[in-house]
Amino acid sequence: MNHEPVIRLQDLSKVYDGGPVAVEALKDIDLEIHEGSYVAIMGPSGSGKSTLMHILGCLDVPTYGSYFLKGQEISRYDSDQLARVRNREVGFVFQQYNLLPRLTAAQNVELPMQYAGVSLDRREEVVEKMLEMVGLAERSHHRPNELSGGESQRVAIARALANDPAILLADEPTGNLDTKTEEEIMVLLDELNEQGRTVIVVTHDDSVALHAKRTINLLDGRIA
Repeated sequence: MNHEPVIRLQDLSKVYDGGPVAVEALKDIDLEIHEGSYVAIMGPSGSGKSTLMHILGCLDVPTYGSYFLKGQEISRYDSDQLARVRNREVGFVFQQYNLLPRLTAAQNVELPMQYAGVSLDRREEVVEKMLEMVGLAERSHHRPNELSGGESQRVAIARALANDPAILLADEPTGNLDTKTEEEIMVLLDELNEQGRTVIVVTHDDSVALHAKRTINLLDGRIA
């Protein structure tokens, strides 16, 4: 059994130096997240949780320190290398769903696999499986404007899982949903974790964080 954490951060800091005063968004972060974990990252506005999410999701790199994903240090990767890792190893779920409006649910789910060069037969097989998993097999030919908020977020989750990523990273995944639909989406994330998926939820909502098995609180760029 592999005991190497799926995510390991060592002495990680992020400094934004865009004005007269440098802003240290993250300070000396040490963190390990193991495969199959269910983690909530919480913190007030300005605590650094969005910066941490961007680094974990390979959208940004640290200024200092190291980030290991599945044992590979990716802290100094260039933008092309990061894009490849992002496509294969990170599944994103956003508050705004970020579905392409002209594409059907099935085509949205298929998109990451096209970028990864997956064969057409395999793409069709995975799309069917993913939409069935999130309970939307019968909605596969509907476009986002024909779907409810909850259905759109389910499509986004199916798309995030299409390339079988190492981590599912959800940023305020229920922020646009009513309470009943929020609970349905969180139950789906719970089920994915029970199946062995590593789930990381960035949220300010206590009711969302309660679903996780571990909560990391950030304050002023540090783990509190």
